[in-house]
Parts: sequence; C-alpha cells; structure tokens
Amino acid sequence: MKWMMLLMFGILVLSLIPMVQAADSPHVIITEIFPDPPGSDLGGEFVEIMNIGNESINLHNWTISDQDGSVDFTFPNISLKAGQRAVIFACSGNASLINGTYYFYMNKGSSMLNNDGDDVLLSDSHGNPVDYVAYGSGKYVDPEPEGMEWDENISAKSGLSLQRSGDTGEWFWSMPTPGERNIDESSDFNISIASFYPYARYGDEFVEIRNEGNEDADISGYCINDGEGFLYLPVGTVLRANSSMYITQNYSGFLGETGFAPDMLYEQCYTPSHYPQLANSGDELYIYNPAGTMISSVEYGDGKELPAPHAGDVYRYTGSWNIQRIGRSSFPLFKVNYTGNITVFSSPNSSLKSVINEIDTARNEIVMNIYEFSSQEIAQALMKAMARGVKVRVLLEGGPVGGISDMELSVLSALSSAGADVRLMENNNRYSFDHAKYVIVDNESLLIESENFNRDAMPYSGEGNRGWGVIIRNRSAALYMRGIFQRDFNLNFSDISVFSPNNTDIDWEPHAPELSKGKTISGEFNISIIPGPEHGVDEMIHAIESAEKSVYIEQFYITYEWGNGKSPLIDAIINASLRGCDVRVILDGSYYNTDSEFDNDELAEYFNDFGKEHALNLSAKVIDLERNGLVKVHNKGMIIDGKLTLISSFNWGMNSFTNNRELAVMVDNRDVASYFTSLFMEDWK
Repeated sequence: MKWMMLLMFGILVLSLIPMVQAADSPHVIITEIFPDPPGSDLGGEFVEIMNIGNESINLHNWTISDQDGSVDFTFPNISLKAGQRAVIFACSGNASLINGTYYFYMNKGSSMLNNDGDDVLLSDSHGNPVDYVAYGSGKYVDPEPEGMEWDENISAKSGLSLQRSGDTGEWFWSMPTPGERNIDESSDFNISIASFYPYARYGDEFVEIRNEGNEDADISGYCINDGEGFLYLPVGTVLRANSSMYITQNYSGFLGETGFAPDMLYEQCYTPSHYPQLANSGDELYIYNPAGTMISSVEYGDGKELPAPHAGDVYRYTGSWNIQRIGRSSFPLFKVNYTGNITVFSSPNSSLKSVINEIDTARNEIVMNIYEFSSQEIAQALMKAMARGVKVRVLLEGGPVGGISDMELSVLSALSSAGADVRLMENNNRYSFDHAKYVIVDNESLLIESENFNRDAMPYSGEGNRGWGVIIRNRSAALYMRGIFQRDFNLNFSDISVFSPNNTDIDWEPHAPELSKGKTISGEFNISIIPGPEHGVDEMIHAIESAEKSVYIEQFYITYEWGNGKSPLIDAIINASLRGCDVRVILDGSYYNTDSEFDNDELAEYFNDFGKEHALNLSAKVIDLERNGLVKVHNKGMIIDGKLTLISSFNWGMNSFTNNRELAVMVDNRDVASYFTSLFMEDWK
C-alpha cells in the first residue's frame, strides 16, 4: 500500500553506530552492504570496503565473515591504496580490477546475508576485528565483537543497501553503489517537479525536475516515485543551477513528441522494484531526497489537486499548474519599439506584388510558414531567388481542410526540385492545424498576413479575397520569429516530414503581377507579435478593452459558441459598445459562413438587434461579395481608436485560439491604422 511505502521512506534514515576499529588498522572500513537485492539474493549480495587513509594497506589474509560458521571470504595478497575500494560479491565470478576498484567473489552456493537480520565482520590477518556492522533484530544477529557495538535496526530494505553516508558518515538505507562513492544523505537542494507527462501516447512518460537554487546540485540518490514504482538517480547526477532535467521511459517517443532529446532514461536509473507507472485516470508523484524526506509532490485525477489528463496532455508548473498539449512551444509575447519603415498591403489589390518584391530583396535566406501554397507566381519568385544562391525553407500544413490540391502539389514539387527545403506538418500532435502565414527574409524583415499563397488570396489581376498584410523591417522581430520557425520546422518532431516531389501534371503558367504594390510608411512603431496558441484571445480582448473611441473588426467568421458558453470576444465587443465606442463588424458572406443555424448572418443580426435595443453605436454587416468585387472576406483584422491595427491569421473561433499554430501582429501607429481604416470603410460602404 502506498501509505506503507511512504512510511518506509519516513524511516529511511535509522542509523547504526559506526564501530570503533582496531588500533593497528584504523583506516579500512566497511562502507556498504547489500543484503536483499531484487531477484536472487545470491546474485546481487555484496560487501564493499574502502581505505579512507592516506597510505596503502596490505590485505593479505584479511577476512570477511557474518560470524555464522566459517569465514566467508579471505583476501589475496593485494594492497588497497588510499581512497581505493574493494567489492566482494557472494556469488561466483573471477576477480578483477576495473577502473581502480577490486572486484572479488565468495563463490557461495547460497546467499550470505539473512534478510531479517545479520552482521558483517572485517578482520585483519591475525583475526582482530577491524570493522563491524549489523542490521535487523537481535535474535538474528551474533554477539558483537568485544569493543564494538551496534544499534537495533529494522530488517533489510528490499532492493536497498546499507551504506555510510558519503562513505564515512552515518549508516542509512539507499540505492546500491558498488564500486562508486556512496550517496550523501545530507544532500538537500531546492529540487521540484516542473512538469510531467502521465497519459503518454508512445510509452514516453516523463518527469521534468528543476533546480530552483542558484548553485549546481548533486542529486545522486534522489528518488522519484509514485508510491509504488521507484527511480533512484545514478551517482554523478548533477542538475545545474536554475535549470531542468527530463527523465523519460522511451527515448524515441520523447524525441518525436518534444523535438529534443531527454537528459536521462528510466533504464539509467536504479529501481528496487519497478518503474513508476503514472495512471491515466489519476495518481501521485513524489521526489524524496537521500535522507528520505519528501521535497516535492503533486496529485492529479478525480478529487485531486489537478484534473485527470487527456492523451497527450502535459502538466507544467509556471507559478501554478497548467495543462498543455505535448510538444507545443511556449514563446513569450514579443514587443519592440523602433523607428524605421513598414510596408502595408492588402488583398486582392496589392498583396502579390508586395510579397514578390520582398522575396526579390533576399540575398541569403527566405523562410516561410504558410497554411496553403499554390501560387505559381510566388513559387517562380522563390526559384529565381534560389538561382541566385538564396536558401529557401518552407513549412506547410500537411492536412488542410479539403486536402492538398493538385496545383499545390505541383508548386511544392517544383520548389523542392529546385532545391527548396519543403516540409509538412501533418498528423499533428502539437496543433490541430499549422495555420500561420509569415515570411522572414535574411533575418531582417518579417512579413505577416491573413492570406494563403493561392490565386484567390494573391491574384495577379482581377478579383480575390479581402485580406491584410504588413512587412516589418526590424531585425529583432525577424529573429524572434526565426526561433519559432526553427522549432516548428524541426524534423525531430514526429509530425514533421520532408515533402517528396510529385509528378502531378499541371500547366505551369505564372503571370506577372498587374496590380499595385503596398505602401511604405516611415515613422515610429510599437510592435507586438502574438504567437498562437501560446497567446491570442487574451491579447485580442485586451486590445478591445483598451478602446476609447472606436473598434472596427473585419473577420472571416466569428463563432458565438466557445466551449460550453459564449465567446469572450463577443462579450468584449458588446462591452466596448456599452462604453460608448463606435463598434462596426464586417463578416464574410460566403455560403459556407452563412448557411448554418448560427453563423455570420445570425451573429450580425444579434449585434444589430443588441445595438438597437440599447441605443448603441454597434452595427454589423455580412458583406455583399459580388457588389464589392471580392471572392470572400478572409481577413482577420481589427483597428482600435484609429491607431492600433491587428493583422492576423487567427480566425475568431475557439479552436484557432486554443489548438492551432497561428500568428498575429499589433502595430501601434496612426499612419498604418489610417491605411487599413480606409480599406475597412470601403468594404463597409
């Protein structure tokens, strides 16, 4: 039972008084005995001695005995150097010297040490007692040698050895360390559980432990357990100051789900019984120091501190416990204020030329993350860049709604064949969809937009989608996004694969852009980059809550339902109108956004009815696409008070904010806001 195991740890340190040694041999001591190994006692029992003095001592004809009958082992003619150890196993084997430690064998046919209690006596060549240790109740232990004493102790602890703390300290029970320095039971550092993964999909349960202190911690012998299975950290385990260590059961599973290698495997640790096996429905997790003191714990499951997980959920402590899907990144918000320039553009009229112009500036490298990519015009610009020596890396969603089209397969095949490193995020474990849309050029500029790379979003002429885009020419912003790209692009993740060229027979007819390019604005800009799902909905709500005069929103869709309730975004929009703001909402009018029971048209009616009922400046429109010359409104934009502009890939539904890889930017600049306000008003009319 778990309470019994906890009790066992509570009494882990019950000392046996080290015995006084013979005056003529004061420097050789018994440092460790192992009476009850897992499995066969005979196969694992051992006695370890050590020369703790400064000079070599000859052990010829010295003996080890448990005083029951004849001598158990007689040493050959060897000298034990200062600091040197000798380990004597009860089983059969051949003597050896490995890494400075002697290994000997008693060649017994049965175990030497009784589990209920026994003693070990080290004697010199004249039969004089040198050191003595006993454990268990008195009726199982022979009388101690004259001049030596022992304290009654509990019976042997299965799978643990009786050893001197730090080789020369008090006796206590810990994991066996034959031939290595003993565990120091006084070791006590600020170690805690930082995260754990109980409902593992690939047998890769893990525990992350963290050193919260400001100095490196030797955590040899620390025990991680669930009260039933145990992991003792091996000798030499050091956890650096203010850093973490991941310990997992399965290397490949861990690598594929987290994108990086673990620090340690369960099999590298010692267990006296079996590994911890965290139950999916609920369990406990503990860390004990070598003295047997519990220093960190957490419980989850019904009625516990934390709820039960779903498959793939990781519990992570960041001031409080939270749950996230394994492998997701946790990048902070990025904010920068700079003086320079920004290019703003929109679909359909200036998107294609703006994107191609930026690609044409590349000298060294272009990286991009796009949900869908079937634009032959942009592919051609990338291939021209590669022809002049530019490296191109592309990450795409491998399972978009409706699948990858033949045109996209053709474009990706052309790029891959030309030398681009094209990868797909598919069978997504980390995110429902890779829905972000951005381009980084030479780590100097960052293009963020609402649109995919296809001809509806990036037409070379004629009609197309309504969408917004921005090019931020700031190195720190570009490098921040490069870090996110590198993590998402990592082939260590099991959901990332290299695209294989496909011989899809598609006519290749790129066209020169006939439409205008975007507008470059110079000035001072406050930039906030918002990666999702780390961040998103809270930042949108905070922006709306900051509004004092106006909130203009143009969205592909806004869903009313959010989990079991109403979308918090809708509440924020309503509240802005109640504060007296002029609130206007444009929603897409495509059939798939207007043919359900409560989608864009019903939501627009809801806003309008609420505004009329409360005499508010709150109104919404489902755009007339034909009249406005648009294929659809695919935008995900917002303007606050004529100064703060949102350009984003986030659709305003719960899944986008909680499960997708998304990206948004907020630009605080009145000239930028003025550009997009004029577009908004054109659509509004």
